[in-house]
Amino acid sequence: PKAIGRHLCLDHYVLESWAHSASGKPVVLVHVNFQITSDGAVNDVAVDRSSDDAKLDAYTIRCVGTWRYEPATKDGQAIDLPWEATLEYSRN
Repeated sequence: PKAIGRHLCLDHYVLESWAHSASGKPVVLVHVNFQITSDGAVNDVAVDRSSDDAKLDAYTIRCVGTWRYEPATKDGQAIDLPWEATLEYSRN
């Protein structure tokens, strides 16, 4: 499915909090699984690979839940589709 708009997660408060955490990692990845519904909404977001920062993972779930897609189709009908994404957060 094609993304509608830019899929960015850039809440400065959350990212600033993570940047000053004790993890010390310059870059972290959060891998999520979710469902794109037949109307292009995102449902059932779940972290598959954690950043090891509960606040950052929770923020990622909320952020990804706001994304929109052009619905996938099968035989001309819009369908639900499982999907996944990896988000990269950098201290830079």
